[in-house]
Amino acid sequence: LAPVEAEVTLMSQLMHKNIVGYVGSERTDEALYIFLEFCESGTLKKYRHDFGMQTENTVALWMRQILQGLCYLHRQGVVHRDIKGANVLLDKDSNVKLGDFGVCAQLAENGATMQRDKTVECCGSPYWMAPEVITSQGVISPASDIWSLGATCVELIQDKPMFDKLSPYQAMFKIAQEPDMPLPQGISKHCEDFLLRCFHKDPC
Repeated sequence: LAPVEAEVTLMSQLMHKNIVGYVGSERTDEALYIFLEFCESGTLKKYRHDFGMQTENTVALWMRQILQGLCYLHRQGVVHRDIKGANVLLDKDSNVKLGDFGVCAQLAENGATMQRDKTVECCGSPYWMAPEVITSQGVISPASDIWSLGATCVELIQDKPMFDKLSPYQAMFKIAQEPDMPLPQGISKHCEDFLLRCFHKDPC
């Protein structure tokens, strides 16, 4: 239960309107129960699947709120490491909340990554993973969350992640090797500019 308990400790310290709120926890002889803020509308992935294509303005509003949550996390020295539609939720008022901190990493004061689980070299979800994470044996910086934010934007616009036709390993190879990421067709210049800023290789 050690990794789960570490996640509980972290979540109990995070307080922001765009982070799923921690309510409490209870440990029994058999399990650890975690009580979190109820987000009635479910995940962005499910919302997009259930209600179909959203306008760019709606996706932009989601991106802004995710960014607000990430800015807070990064100021706390926390890198989420698994931003994607399935890990971002909506409450009844359509407020975006970041959830699932199971593979997050905390940065040391000098900015070096301190992973809670030293056995984990490369964390995250393949189709949303930043190239420096894939190629640098799990080296993490806040910039890797921004790459994943761009991949999440693509996912929400087209209802599927980049390179979805490929296996996870093939997708990771493409992300690491391709100079440019495939952008959704028909997007505005503003959206294109946002994605190009997110998909900046060699961020350090």
